[in-house]
Amino acid sequence: MSGIATDAGVGDSGISLVTVNANPPSGGAASGSVAANWPISVSLNSWINSLAVIATDGTPYANRTVKNINLTYIPFVTDTDGDGLDDAFELAIGTDPDNPDTDWDGINDGRELDFDGDGSFYNYHTDTDPQNSDSDGDGVNDGEEIAAGTNPLDNTSYPVTHDGDLNGDGEVNAAYVLIAERILLGKITPTQDQLDHVDVAPLVERLFRCPMACSTWEMCWLSSARRWG
Repeated sequence: MSGIATDAGVGDSGISLVTVNANPPSGGAASGSVAANWPISVSLNSWINSLAVIATDGTPYANRTVKNINLTYIPFVTDTDGDGLDDAFELAIGTDPDNPDTDWDGINDGRELDFDGDGSFYNYHTDTDPQNSDSDGDGVNDGEEIAAGTNPLDNTSYPVTHDGDLNGDGEVNAAYVLIAERILLGKITPTQDQLDHVDVAPLVERLFRCPMACSTWEMCWLSSARRWG
């Protein structure tokens, strides 16, 4: 940036010093009514930059004139994949500048970095990991958790499927009645995964739904055991 400082017509005392944010430019002094033509190189940050230009005259009183300037700098950004992140920034953090969803979890990289509301950098405590589809390691990818309303950064918070597949074989059949019976008889303790998948299959629905509207699955099973056993 550059400027002109002069005391001409005011006191003709010349300019003894010009500073820009306390830094003196070259050519920042002149005598009498001569103007000081000064240039200076200034490093700008992205967005708003506040600069204070101060011109001091040549009198013994060193009268000063202050000019405050706000400059907005918007850097040129190359975002090849359109995920809201600059290509150079993606290379620096390890994401793919040619793929808007590096980890294929259904959330683009820019949204993952902006999970905490600040997309300027990746914070592993408060952002989902753009290089890991399951940030909290609970077995459900981040996109599915967000869609279900659970917390992708908390491995104790995940969608409950209720699909009736108690043993994880992809089927719903009489095997679940046997599993439920063993649980009712106290022969096995249900796993968290079994609890998450319970209460859908028609074959076992009566084992998990109490006509008395019990508040917990334990009460329902106890009620069922009393009625049928």
